[in-house]
Amino acid sequence: MRGAETSYRGTTFSERMADAPCRENDPDLSFPKGSGKLSVQHEQAMKDCARCPLVLREECLEIAMRTEGSASAALRYGVFGGLDPEARAVLAKERRAELRERNTQGHGTPARAKRHRRDDEAPCGPCLSAESEAQRHRKQDKGWGKKRVAA
Repeated sequence: MRGAETSYRGTTFSERMADAPCRENDPDLSFPKGSGKLSVQHEQAMKDCARCPLVLREECLEIAMRTEGSASAALRYGVFGGLDPEARAVLAKERRAELRERNTQGHGTPARAKRHRRDDEAPCGPCLSAESEAQRHRKQDKGWGKKRVAA
């Protein structure tokens, strides 16, 4: 192991989790009982997350964030990636607002779809829709899709 960095290339998340400090603890630490202020168990779980390698902590957080706002309640509770459920809910709300903002700024045009591709990005939904609509109109203008009438 070089310095404080660990290479996780070529391993699965489960294999990387073997290095996580939380694996040594009682699962009840990450899922404290009761509500309200942070319990001692909850605080200990947060400290364990802080000891985890940053790459692994970020991946753990992203997995938990995928379930935020979904019907899958199992990962919506407890401490994941160094954040408790309330902090993850705030982060999810911020990400949704950022996505809405990004989707409304200059998007929804065929030119913007080309720009996405030029920047090596996948075009967003509004840009793809605008591009396909423009293609549909071009085809109609050229006579594609029109029924031919026998002379």
